[in-house]
Amino acid sequence: MRDSTGTGVALGLTAAGLGALLNMFLLPLVSGGRVSTLTPLLFFGVGQFLYVLPLAVVLDRRRRFDTAKGLWITAGTLFSLNALCTGAVMLSF
Repeated sequence: MRDSTGTGVALGLTAAGLGALLNMFLLPLVSGGRVSTLTPLLFFGVGQFLYVLPLAVVLDRRRRFDTAKGLWITAGTLFSLNALCTGAVMLSF
């Protein structure tokens, strides 16, 4: 794996996609169906730090600073988009 910002962005997008799929399918199963399938998507920005932090620590220890920078850029962008969309949905009700 190359140490580049683009690699970090790709890693962040891949992790975000897998995290979203995992949340959509596992959360309703674990909660016994009491949670809407939309709930994980609404709070995706907060939950993403559960996998971004360990990835960033591993990349930092392996001295792949550019890749970690791309990961943080992706995480910040996705968090901001999620906050914006969640705010728009909440204000529309």
